[in-house]
Amino acid sequence: MIFKVKLLPASKEDIDEIFSWYEKQNKIAAKKFLIGLRSKLKYIQKHPLHCQVVYKGIRTILIDKFPHKIYFLVEEDTRLIIVFSVTHTSRDPEIWKKRLK
Repeated sequence: MIFKVKLLPASKEDIDEIFSWYEKQNKIAAKKFLIGLRSKLKYIQKHPLHCQVVYKGIRTILIDKFPHKIYFLVEEDTRLIIVFSVTHTSRDPEIWKKRLK
């Protein structure tokens, strides 16, 4: 069963910011970041419940080879995954928790 993925505007901004940072460092790394991100989004479309719950039903998955996590909520009844944050693993978790309100 495949779920639909919805990226909230804040998560799109996160992705743009991360991509821009990598692009300034190394264009190949920036492309690899996007490939890793897409790969994980496809994975959670197929297996959203396999990902760890970290806070009040919020699940997370680490992007391979990058220190960034995708934070998302699964709505099983509507078969929707809502991605509300993509953040560096060293950032304060309160940043993504504030987006839940």
